[in-house]
Amino acid sequence: MDPLDIFPTPIWMAFAAAFGAVFGSFANVYIWRWQCLMSVVAPASHCPSCGTRIAPYDNVPIVSFFVLRGRCRACSAPISFRYPVVEAAVAALAASAFRATVLEAASLDLVTICSFVAEFTFCFALVVVAFIDLDTQLIPHRLTMAVTVVGLLANLLLPGGHAVASGIGTALGFGAIWAMSAVYRVVRGEAGMGIGDAYLLAMVGAFLGWRGALFALAAGAVQFVLVHVVLVAGDRSWRQEAVPPWRRPFPLGPFLSVGAIEYLTFAALVDPWFDELRRTAALLV
Repeated sequence: MDPLDIFPTPIWMAFAAAFGAVFGSFANVYIWRWQCLMSVVAPASHCPSCGTRIAPYDNVPIVSFFVLRGRCRACSAPISFRYPVVEAAVAALAASAFRATVLEAASLDLVTICSFVAEFTFCFALVVVAFIDLDTQLIPHRLTMAVTVVGLLANLLLPGGHAVASGIGTALGFGAIWAMSAVYRVVRGEAGMGIGDAYLLAMVGAFLGWRGALFALAAGAVQFVLVHVVLVAGDRSWRQEAVPPWRRPFPLGPFLSVGAIEYLTFAALVDPWFDELRRTAALLV
């Protein structure tokens, strides 16, 4: 009997979500400590305001935030609502990755577990990068480069992988952002996009291939512009400052991450469009 038959599907999905929530808690640690130049493993979790070590019963993902009513038990300092949001997001992505790998294959074996771990690692990195970039407009290169290697190896070694598309996607993802930044620098005489965005899109391409990299770039750019326009139109302070709104630094990483997750979720609907574009281009040539 396959181990997957031990529990019904909803139970397995709940296990996957709980697994993701635990790593969502670690994602919060990573996001905050990376910005503070602290180790992500030591010291133990503690309140940033009073330094009190967080007890295990106060460190349950999502649940503890609501039990504590969003405040530290020791000093009553407010806890950002971002914490349960990150934990819930990683939990949802873990459940989605489990469904797309283990449940789709209808088998819980070493290969499907490795596929799940690889896809979950990708999703975890996207969440971490998005929130770090949102706070600092910086992207941790070591994280994106390490996860890029995971994506390349997963596509090379696991059944159903697309090693060539992964390699092309990595090069295309990095090259597209680098080229756009170089052109902007020549035209405007200043940096338009950071190299961190290039590493991020290379990571996307390593996992999702050239189609995923292009979709993440296009969808991310559209959503970036829309959100920017809404902020400019709705926030008077943006319009009153000396620097024009379109010249102010604004993180692209969160939108590239969202675009990647959108492709990962809706690839079956998006890929036919790529096929149609390729056929149209072939006819024109």
